[in-house]
Amino acid sequence: MIQAAGVTTENRLIYRVQAALSNRAAQGVQTDAHFNFSESLFSPLLFPSIKMPRSERYYSQHIEPPYPGAFTYHGNDSYGNASVHNAPVQSPARPYAAAPSYTQYEGRTSHSQDRRASYGSTRGARPPPNRSYANHHSRPTSSHHQQQRMAEPKPYDRRYSEDRPPRSSSNRKKLWLCLFLLLLLLLIGLAVGLGVGLTKSKSKSFKYVPSTASVTNATAFTSGAATHRDPEDVNDGIGAGSDTYTYYSGDASQFPPSSKWVSFNSMWDSNYDTIANSCKYLGYKKDNTASINANIRAAIQDRAKASLVDHRFILAIILQESHGCVHIDATTSQSGVKNPGLMQSHSGHEFNAQHERMSILQMVQDGVQGTEHGQGLVNGLDYFGNVYSAARYYNSGYIPQSGNLSEKAGATACYVSDVANRLTGWVKAESKCVEN
Repeated sequence: MIQAAGVTTENRLIYRVQAALSNRAAQGVQTDAHFNFSESLFSPLLFPSIKMPRSERYYSQHIEPPYPGAFTYHGNDSYGNASVHNAPVQSPARPYAAAPSYTQYEGRTSHSQDRRASYGSTRGARPPPNRSYANHHSRPTSSHHQQQRMAEPKPYDRRYSEDRPPRSSSNRKKLWLCLFLLLLLLLIGLAVGLGVGLTKSKSKSFKYVPSTASVTNATAFTSGAATHRDPEDVNDGIGAGSDTYTYYSGDASQFPPSSKWVSFNSMWDSNYDTIANSCKYLGYKKDNTASINANIRAAIQDRAKASLVDHRFILAIILQESHGCVHIDATTSQSGVKNPGLMQSHSGHEFNAQHERMSILQMVQDGVQGTEHGQGLVNGLDYFGNVYSAARYYNSGYIPQSGNLSEKAGATACYVSDVANRLTGWVKAESKCVEN
């Protein structure tokens, strides 16, 4: 009999070695008298039939009943209680199959034995319940657990999230947005290209051809409407005159003679503020620049010299028609004729900012010397020989049978009276003419 004070892992191994030695002695096998158990633990070559156990649980599930040759020993279990165990003698074929198990010394049943008790025999026993994800979520739960699961936020799923639109729809929207932006850029580029092309074509198509038309009626020179004086003589006339308005009507003899006209220089200086700010007064966004005003004066002098028309008469018509604003819109006559430019000429030219100086010269030429489709001041002076009759003719294209130059008769009634007052110094005084 072997008395053991406690059961440890080392003691259990010693018990197994003792059982093996006893078995070999019973069979008549000689052993070394000076056998060292520590060498048996660390030198398995001395006893090749003894193998280290793989696990205690393995042997607890393969305990066989004792067969002849087993011996009984007394010892204490793991709780200090005395117990008697039958230690079977190992079979030479299976030297480690009958080793005592850890559960036998502790008086416990193993986990496999518990499963045998609950499911019966291991052979043919029903398998454990399926713990897969689908069965776990499909099995019935209590209402409390269901409410708790519903209250918990769902994990974010990149593929099946309800808060995220399908990826194909998002890609389709991005594609349409890119196409829209591309189309918009193409339209903008096309519009810019057309604008630049039109501007360039308009700039290239502008061509100024000086006119040689001039006054030939001798009466026009004696009445003062035409002159052979050098236009550079800007101090002709009576000086500044007076800023007053006198209403004139009747035939040409009822209007002031050229001897009462102010000088060109005084007339220009008195009306310069009107010319410089005329576009703003008329409601246009752009006003005349200093260079535009200088080009207007130079164009008057140039066409006066070429046509022999008095430069004061030309300036008076410009003030009457457009107040000197180059940006003024064209008007349309009752017969459908378009009248553009500084002098609102008959089918003439408009202002071209790309050719500022030449376009201003062209507008003045259209009004003084006429166009391909209409007549100018030269034509009226050659036909009537009088400055006021030529002014009425320029405004309406004819003179009423009554001979009254202030008769409306399809024209501006105050047109000739206003021109006569401008020639004598009227600038901003209140007009006494009433259109009727």
